[in-house]
Amino acid sequence: MAQSPIAARPLGHVLASVISFEDLSQFDGPTTVSGAFNDGSSTGKRNPLGTRVIDALGNEYIYLSGSASIAQGDFVLYNNATANSPFVAIQLPTAATSGCVAVAMSACVASCFGWFQIFGITPGPLGPWPSTYTAIANIATGSSNGLVLAAGSAAGRAQLGPVTTKNIFGAVGIGNAASNVGQAFLSYPFEFGSATI
Repeated sequence: MAQSPIAARPLGHVLASVISFEDLSQFDGPTTVSGAFNDGSSTGKRNPLGTRVIDALGNEYIYLSGSASIAQGDFVLYNNATANSPFVAIQLPTAATSGCVAVAMSACVASCFGWFQIFGITPGPLGPWPSTYTAIANIATGSSNGLVLAAGSAAGRAQLGPVTTKNIFGAVGIGNAASNVGQAFLSYPFEFGSATI
């Protein structure tokens, strides 16, 4: 199936192409993690860092490098002041900070690369397209329907967001999270970190 670029967006100083696919598995789908190849001939990076793709349902993902302890469904921070690259994801810290936020589609530890969701209902469909939505987002247990999310008390976890410096703008809870697993709607989320809005 042919890929068709639908837009190009500036991302810092890098121009990232947004590509639309009916089946992301043809690219290197959002549920895969690229690790180092066994023959040592490659670092395992299958796509340029910062690549963005949109699936057939309109969910958008960005390709990032992982870091220690990122699990499937974790909220992560990228393009922040503490990272040595704008395309390295770290677990969302519990303290107020600034940067772009995404949700990991799979575990993605150091030396691995993977897809992180930045737009749509979390997660995007897992498995063959079309698929049903399955709650995997790391959201503290409780009613979060329609409420802004914030960095939680555990790294990588979001919680209900009273107006604080830890709010994740562009991330709204959907339904009730159970056993620290829930769903959210993402619209290019970010944490501002220094003041409330």
